[in-house]
Amino acid sequence: EYIKIMKQHNLICFIELKGDFSDEEIESMFGFVREEYDISKCIMQSFEFDNLLKAKEVVPDLPLMLTYGVGDGDYEKCFEYGISIDTDYNALTQKMVDDFHSRGLLVAAWTANTRFALNYCRAMGVDLIESDYFMK
Repeated sequence: EYIKIMKQHNLICFIELKGDFSDEEIESMFGFVREEYDISKCIMQSFEFDNLLKAKEVVPDLPLMLTYGVGDGDYEKCFEYGISIDTDYNALTQKMVDDFHSRGLLVAAWTANTRFALNYCRAMGVDLIESDYFMK
């Protein structure tokens, strides 16, 4: 249903993998996404870096993002593998945005559910903003 809604509204589809997934599970999941939607409009995200590395091997054209929260440590490992970041807006810094953008990588921020959070993300220059609400 989620994929159908994203397709209907031509939106970026974030699919977060929580827990450990096998190569076969990742390949099957995104094979389905490829059949039902445009894989370039989907982004796989995960707190587990191993899931991202597996996905990079089995679905090489799938955009990837490390899910990153306050206090999660080093995000710089993303640079070696060309992996973008999806961060809690509370962990977002201008240095982080600049570090990713200077390498041609995307920065997404979650969950901007207030005007302050939305404006903060915009001011930082993030590429994608996730919210539970539609705000203009």
